[in-house]
Amino acid sequence: MLESLRKLSCNGWRLGSLPFHPVFYIAVIAAGVYFIYPHYIIKASPMWFSGIACVLHNTNKYSKYVAFGLLFGSFGDILLEMDSAYGVDLFIPGLIAFLIGHCFYIRAFFSFPPKRWAVYIGGPLCIAYYATVMSFLLSKVSALLIAPVAIYGAVITTMVFFGGNRFLLTEYWSMGTRICGLLGSLAFVTSDTILSFNTFYMDIKNSGILIMVTYYLGQLLIAASCQFELTVEEDKDVDLDYDNATTFKSLLQA
Repeated sequence: MLESLRKLSCNGWRLGSLPFHPVFYIAVIAAGVYFIYPHYIIKASPMWFSGIACVLHNTNKYSKYVAFGLLFGSFGDILLEMDSAYGVDLFIPGLIAFLIGHCFYIRAFFSFPPKRWAVYIGGPLCIAYYATVMSFLLSKVSALLIAPVAIYGAVITTMVFFGGNRFLLTEYWSMGTRICGLLGSLAFVTSDTILSFNTFYMDIKNSGILIMVTYYLGQLLIAASCQFELTVEEDKDVDLDYDNATTFKSLLQA
């Protein structure tokens, strides 16, 4: 049955088409249903469906890491919704679940060491973003939350950095997967920025809809990055890692 589901997938990126696995469209529909019926199970379901679509379309390590990131994101959704709906103190466990999910995204994006453009431009931009956001938030959060918020902010900023670095690896990753990965990471950090400012700093008008639209956009775009032909080597299920000395040297010189 698994093999028959995989055959429903198209072969990857083709100019003028977006050949996503059919299960991925169920994830998109589920995300829309949440805005009509906001239940915590429905909120988490797009991550389940999109994670399934990832591993059905591509069985490589990149897709598996992304699928695990989506899974832990769904755990975070459920925990934070229960925290809000039932008054149970699950904020820290929910934050940890999302943090673990971001670590899986970082591992997925971190197939090669950073390129110089990423280090010289992306690095300072990410540091500036992190420092600016923390300067606003850490003065407002309780002492108990200072460390968790600072650590989570550092992890999601790192995820954006490696999403940007992966976008620059034109010789290894296809256009579709690079664009979706980068835009997904940016949408995710936008959602979390709005959420953190609305929670700890100031009320933001229409924050609920802004948070959820950018959140789903981020998760679904990262999941969509698995729906394209990834690259020459990765599509053959070769582990793209920087322990290859020749590749490592060539990237450092790029």
